[in-house]
Formats: sequence, C-alpha cells, structure tokens
Amino acid sequence: MLNPPEAARSFAGPTAQARPTGWEILPLWILANAMCGALGIWLLRVSGLTAGSGVAGSTVALFASWILPPFLTGVLQWLVLSRLIAHSRWWIPASALGYGAGLLVFGAVVSGGIGLAGGEESPWVILPFVAGSLLFGAAAGIAQSLVLRRSVTHPALWVLVSAVGFSPAVVLFIIVTRGNDGGLAAAVAAGGASGLLYGLATGIPLVWLLRQTAARAPAG
Repeated sequence: MLNPPEAARSFAGPTAQARPTGWEILPLWILANAMCGALGIWLLRVSGLTAGSGVAGSTVALFASWILPPFLTGVLQWLVLSRLIAHSRWWIPASALGYGAGLLVFGAVVSGGIGLAGGEESPWVILPFVAGSLLFGAAAGIAQSLVLRRSVTHPALWVLVSAVGFSPAVVLFIIVTRGNDGGLAAAVAAGGASGLLYGLATGIPLVWLLRQTAARAPAG
C-alpha cells in the first residue's frame, strides 16, 4: 500500500525523479508520437467523411480535427513523461493548447502561402508547408517549455527542437501523400511515419536535456 507521500506523487507530483533519465524512454517517445500521427490523420480524414451538414456536423468536424488530436497527443506524450518531469499533469493541457494553436497558424500560413508560391502545381509550393510547420512546432514547443522549465535547465531549447523536429515530419507527410490517392489506410500510415520521424527528431534532444539536468542536480 502506498504511503501518503507516494500516493501524492502517483500523478506526477511537484518534483521529478532523482535518478538520471535513461535512453530507454526514447523508443517509448517515438512510439507515442507515431501513434499520435496515425490517430490524428485518421480523425482528420474520418471527420471529413462522416460529419454531416449544418451546425452539428461542423461541431463534430471541429472537435475531431482540431480539439481531439492535440489532446490525445498530450495524453500519449504524458504517459511517457509522467514520472520524469515535475508537474507533468500540466503537459496535457499545455500540449493541447500548443498543438491546437499551432494547427491554426499552420492552416493560415499554408492557405495564404500557396497562392504566393504560385499555386499548388508550383515547385515552390512546399515552402508554405515548411514555414507553417516550423511555426506549428514552435507554438507547441513554447507551451510545453512552460512545463519543462521546472525539469530542464534550458527549456527554451525545446522550442527550437520542437520547431525543427516538426517541419521534416510534415514535409514527409506532404511528399508521401501528394498526388497519391491511396485512401484512408495510406494516409494513416503516412501520418504514423511522420509521427515516428518527429518522435525521433525530438526524442534524442529531449532525453539529452533531461539527462544533462539530472547530471547537474546535487545528490539528494
């Protein structure tokens, strides 16, 4: 049976664990983000296919494509980080807010940038997606860094890591799915591959940041 202090820490209490973070969390982080990518694309595509007309249909589509994917991303990432960072319970709302805001920014940049790039058939059409995905990742990184600041010595680095990690993942998805009418299964698989790439690109720096902070912490 847990004693009161242990029970209070069971939902990731105010302090992170004392021992250094091992690289064993890297595959878990990669898997979590691969699942996020696949689930997000599945929800986006299914909501577009099944949502009805009118206010009710628009509400369902909005929830399934904009609100639910960022929330699920936060939950899956939190499952990996819950015992590794302080106040990890805030990771879920921070991620939901950051990814949700980033999705809006991404949509606005891409919508406006395609025309400036010369249209969808232009060889430069990838540029709005690159710019939008950088801002998407940065928005998520800013929100998440507010949680990480109690667990890593340089939380601002996470903003850069998130932005740089998100961009190639989005570009990979665009390259794989553009002009490829492979249906829902192919799109979900591409989303999973993009999430895997994001998990790899961000997971290595994340573990490094956590280990560097743990190594500098005084022995308790």
